[in-house]
Amino acid sequence: MIDRGNNLAVKELFHSLIHDLRRPVEMGLGYSDLSLREIPVSEKNQREYFKIIAQQFKDVTVHPPRSMLRVE
Repeated sequence: MIDRGNNLAVKELFHSLIHDLRRPVEMGLGYSDLSLREIPVSEKNQREYFKIIAQQFKDVTVHPPRSMLRVE
């Protein structure tokens, strides 16, 4: 069983990690969005890959993995 002090420390650690990762994730999102605009439409496979990358960056940025913050 984890006491309240440890629980708070773990939550603060995860909040810090999420905060520290936000900038690189946002940069990756910007890169993938820019790439989507620059890739010719005929490059269908590349466009699909960048759409997947962009969506994953958006998911992490908009909906951070808060389930990681639950410590019991």
